[in-house]
Amino acid sequence: MYCHHCMAKLPDGAALCEHCHHTPSVNAATHRLAAGTILNGRYLIGDAIGEGGFGITYIGLDVNLEMKVAVKEFYPHGYANRNNGVTNDVTLVTTKELSYFDNAKERFLTEAKSIAKFSDEPAIVDVRDYFTENNTAYIVMEYIDGMTLAAHIKQYGVFSADELFRRMEPLMRALERMHRENVIHRDISPDNIMIDTDGSFKLMDFGSARYFAGENKRTMSVVLKPGYAPFEQYSAEGDQGPWTDVYGLCATIYKCITGVTPPDVMSRCQQDKLQPPSVLSVAITPPQENAPLKLVRSGKALAYGHLGRVGDQFAFVIE
Repeated sequence: MYCHHCMAKLPDGAALCEHCHHTPSVNAATHRLAAGTILNGRYLIGDAIGEGGFGITYIGLDVNLEMKVAVKEFYPHGYANRNNGVTNDVTLVTTKELSYFDNAKERFLTEAKSIAKFSDEPAIVDVRDYFTENNTAYIVMEYIDGMTLAAHIKQYGVFSADELFRRMEPLMRALERMHRENVIHRDISPDNIMIDTDGSFKLMDFGSARYFAGENKRTMSVVLKPGYAPFEQYSAEGDQGPWTDVYGLCATIYKCITGVTPPDVMSRCQQDKLQPPSVLSVAITPPQENAPLKLVRSGKALAYGHLGRVGDQFAFVIE
């Protein structure tokens, strides 16, 4: 018997989990997988731990290795349906969406393969498996037993600039490598960076990732998070690329050291109220402040620049 909240092994018939102090059972919403479902013959599904426009993420257990995992299910809201009281199969709202759904599902799996290439990068969540089942697709990732940057700021407050840049350095280098290999994330924000139990930062949730080399970048779907999305993400024809991720990371840095979410770029067209971190009494050096602030103020990353050191500080350098 396992607790469907934390996947800890419990004595049969236990009424309360001694590890997370929840009742072991979960009453899942009807559109989610029923807790206790086994996928691909080895992954026990527990409670949902996240849900977005493109998918649902569950805590799970690899029963072969007895190891906790995170399982992301391709479930595009507005297109997919499920009634778990009848079946775990995903159906479509209308059959005319079948072509879109199948193509998007294939991209979902292709993205899993692309991210799996970076399994040696400690700052990127590790993809361990991917497969199709229930008329949809799944990605199995390492389970990170920590909290997001967003949750950390809410609970503990902001980071000092020196600490943040130091802890961001491995993630910056991992992002630089991703871009060299023609992969962009497109949804970098404090909600998608986890702090592991050892204090390291890990970039997760690649549901919006896309290969951008050799594609018509101006036909990418609209994916954005207000405050962290540059101008080009507000249009399906926007010119997206590595610069899109750089903007999201700069906006994330701004939030982490000021506690303030950058104003939405569209509202700033009329009046830009973005204040430099130094004006908000943040202790920050000019090199740390200037490049991220320039990108966030511009509304988009017009020049990619590079990630490197300015003196003894690791920061963005505008070319």
